[in-house]
Amino acid sequence: MRPLLDMSQGVPGTPPPKVLLEALSQTSSSPETSGYCHVLGEPTLRSVFAEEMKSVYGRDTDVTADDIAITSGCNMAFVATVMSLADAGDEIILPVPWYVMLSLLRIVI
Repeated sequence: MRPLLDMSQGVPGTPPPKVLLEALSQTSSSPETSGYCHVLGEPTLRSVFAEEMKSVYGRDTDVTADDIAITSGCNMAFVATVMSLADAGDEIILPVPWYVMLSLLRIVI
């Protein structure tokens, strides 16, 4: 049996490590990294994530970088996932209590 997708919200309550903040500062000021990335996310990150999925779920897992989209947050990722899986007229069941941004589904779908 395959595990469920973890669509939980991450709110760690602690600041990011200093090394991460320094790397973000350096990267954000570089001309090579200013501007928009690929619509599905940075290709190298998607490839590394695909390899991580294989290490977690087994090397025979049929996942490639082309199967992965990296988003800047869970809201639109969740909406995009539901929109890609559901057809017009499908019933979508949302658990209660629910994440407040799931109300976007009622607007978008």
